[in-house]
Amino acid sequence: SMPNTTFSQNNGVIALTNCASRRAGYACGLWLILMGVFGKISGIITSIPDCVIGGMTIFLFANVLVSGISLASSSVDLRSRRTKFIMALSLGVGVGVTVWPFAFQDMRGSSYTAHFWECVDCSDTVKGIRNGISIFLSTGYCIGTVTAMLLNFILPDDAEEIVLS
Repeated sequence: SMPNTTFSQNNGVIALTNCASRRAGYACGLWLILMGVFGKISGIITSIPDCVIGGMTIFLFANVLVSGISLASSSVDLRSRRTKFIMALSLGVGVGVTVWPFAFQDMRGSSYTAHFWECVDCSDTVKGIRNGISIFLSTGYCIGTVTAMLLNFILPDDAEEIVLS
């Protein structure tokens, strides 16, 4: 029987670029074939670090998630590229912190020993502040929420779309 799979990353790309043209898809396919055939170009593509490819992939699939949420949601205007970007980036960062919570913790010393803020002769107050910051930085929903709030504050509203008649 035929496999039951979908390629949802295309939905994320369409949500990011607002381009769902078949011609653009054919052009991208041609570029991918050319880049795969020529050794020098494929060497350049292969030299992209795994962390960059991983970050792009996380952001792309977070966009797929936001597109799925937009189908089910009616209270938030998810047609806005700004809102989709804010949601996708904050979800991606929050999931990343949830997947790897020890980025800001060093579990070798004690449960909340932060290797980014070493504290040998600190008072209990400074250790408490350090532990609180470490717990905050290792909690995905805290980081995702703060990222969404900062992006909402920083990013400008979408420009009005020009409709050609």
